[in-house]
Amino acid sequence: MKVTAVLAATTTSSTTTTLPSTTADTDGRATLSSTHVVRRVPMWLSLAAAVLWTTTTHTPRSRCSALAWRGTNTAIRPRRLSTQRGTAIRTNTIHTATTGTTATFTPTNNHQTSTSIPTVTLKRSPQSKSFRNGNVLVFTRAIDEDESTNLPRLLPGQLVHVVVPDTQSSSPKSAKRPASSPSTTTPLLSLGYGVYNPKSLYKIRFLCHKTTHGVLYERIRQYPANNPSNDAELIRLIVTYHLQNAWHTRQYGLGLPSQALVGPDVRPVSLETTTTPSSSTTTISPATPSLYTTNTYRLVHGEGDALSGLAVDLIDNVAVVMSSASWCQVHQAAIVAALRHVLPSSFDIVWRTTGSRLRQDGYQSESNENNKKTIDDEDQDEHAMVIDSDQPPDTPVLSLENSVAYRVYPYANGQKTGVYCDQRDNRALLATLCRDKRVLDLCCYHGGFALNAILNGHASFVTGVDSSADAIAACHENVRLNEIGDDRTEFVKDDVTHFLQASFGTREYDVVVLDPPKLAPSVATLDKARRKYHGLNRDAIKVVNREKGGLFLTCTCSAAMTQKDGGQYFLNMVHGAALSASRQVRLLRVTGAAACHVQSPAAFPAGNYLTAALFYVAPE
Repeated sequence: MKVTAVLAATTTSSTTTTLPSTTADTDGRATLSSTHVVRRVPMWLSLAAAVLWTTTTHTPRSRCSALAWRGTNTAIRPRRLSTQRGTAIRTNTIHTATTGTTATFTPTNNHQTSTSIPTVTLKRSPQSKSFRNGNVLVFTRAIDEDESTNLPRLLPGQLVHVVVPDTQSSSPKSAKRPASSPSTTTPLLSLGYGVYNPKSLYKIRFLCHKTTHGVLYERIRQYPANNPSNDAELIRLIVTYHLQNAWHTRQYGLGLPSQALVGPDVRPVSLETTTTPSSSTTTISPATPSLYTTNTYRLVHGEGDALSGLAVDLIDNVAVVMSSASWCQVHQAAIVAALRHVLPSSFDIVWRTTGSRLRQDGYQSESNENNKKTIDDEDQDEHAMVIDSDQPPDTPVLSLENSVAYRVYPYANGQKTGVYCDQRDNRALLATLCRDKRVLDLCCYHGGFALNAILNGHASFVTGVDSSADAIAACHENVRLNEIGDDRTEFVKDDVTHFLQASFGTREYDVVVLDPPKLAPSVATLDKARRKYHGLNRDAIKVVNREKGGLFLTCTCSAAMTQKDGGQYFLNMVHGAALSASRQVRLLRVTGAAACHVQSPAAFPAGNYLTAALFYVAPE
């Protein structure tokens, strides 16, 4: 190591010094070069250049990847640098406007990336550790705005490269430096790629983590730079990758769609629609049985499938997309193209949006700007758009779940994707406990719990209650579709609270199911929602068989309620409702959404929204 020249330079104000691989320009800027230059330079510059040379030239592999100078306006310009061995490596030149200083660094392999993808730096803190471990949602406070100087220029939905200071590889911190002096070189650790949204609480949604999506990460990193369509093509690449993984998870991991077994218990049901100029009718054709017992399931479940803000349900040969994030709207064409690539060509695609959810994410369009609703109106704020299909909105589709058939309308505006497949496993479980029992299905929608109890659980009689006339009409249609006798079913259009209070002392049931709509859409509404849940659960418990006792399955699809106190908040509410009803309850089981609603351990409990708690209500 040549330090003799450095020691000599300390005796005079300036000297002629040999600077290996370093040159000093006339304006005082230091740049790296492949030749040795002899030049008279100031003493302090000689010392600084020699130190820089020893740290970059005499290390086996430089960990220096960026110069993070706080309080300065920094611009990065890539260029090429030839080494003494004749090989070319990519370098970046950083020019700081406030000091006029230019320095050159070589990025490490762990965060080389296409120069067309802007970089956002996160703060190195205990909170950022969750992002390094795979969490997908980045909040505003996690971003280092001093280092991420390009934030004002980023557009909603733009793909960004996310990095964090790699302090574990840097030298120990020295005494606090003056604000005007530049910091030492700070290596950066690449975390992956995500989409940025300046108007959302979630500033970045990770779509690719380096640690968990290594193959995808390398494909993005090696993608050609400076391509005008680079962003859209990369989003399509990312979505296609995750869709293929999601498809394999359902097909090979869960056996979905599940094939029917040949035997006497298989009900051969198919949906045939005969269209006339005035109406359309649906008939049952026993001669053409379905190949599946279940053809309806969730293919993409947001963070669980690494596509935060996106959900896709498959109903027979219809893919229903639910977009609840700005990036999904911005990149709709790329998402649809990815679906076309992964799904069989026979699938139609229906794109659904919920205006209130999109507004929460900061997205505004002409349609939802002119149709503002409160969050409580979420189910009435849905809009459907059919992609590349001429199917009219009233076209029915046959949905099969555990061999139970439902007539649904995914092409029309309506609740969610036309079905609630998140309760599929809970309906199957409860059916095994319903033999020869009277079942009450509250907020029944299309009659899922009631029909499963009759067809798969052999219940003696089922009653369904819902305040929606369309829901009750769907229940009657599904009863006929499954060839169930009217003497075993009853579906009532009524307010649930009114029905229960009118039933006190006159009606009792062996099994009661309460599956209300989302009553707590946010944490801010949790106290108000708790009172609603308390009243509904109290009244439902009162109609459970007082002499023999019975089962009570109560549910919440509100994430705020499910996640509060790790789920104990909801269970405490049920306990309080039981006390108000003067009944004793014992918790038998707590479950969540069906297995096809996969969750990422790193993102849990962000995707955990459904709680189904099964209680035994003791006799009085």
